Amino acid sequence: MQAGLEGLADLCREQLSFVSQLSNERQFIIVSAVIGGVFAPTAQALKIAGPAGALLAIVVGGVIAISVMECVSEFTQLFPAPNAIVEIIAAFVDEDLAWVAGISYWCQRSDFLVLLTIN
Repeated sequence: MQAGLEGLADLCREQLSFVSQLSNERQFIIVSAVIGGVFAPTAQALKIAGPAGALLAIVVGGVIAISVMECVSEFTQLFPAPNAIVEIIAAFVDEDLAWVAGISYWCQRSDFLVLLTIN
């Protein structure tokens, strides 16, 4: 039991050291992306819709996201398959759209692999 906890502690230390390994330049790039990508559009939405409209938009977006994830989990439980998202899209929507979803999933994963390799 103790060896398992030590292994988990080592894994946590490795994950936490990822942030400390980033150079200051990369950290500032990340901070500017967050400010430009999150805070600026949020301020514009608050200016147009007001606080109640922005809150309503967040609630509606959250309900849609939760509904989509519930549907995906139900499909995955009913039709278990390897590469389930692509297979579900191919079976119920369109094979070409499934191909595009698979390629975009691959691109996202390969970009993440490159990011992990660089750092």
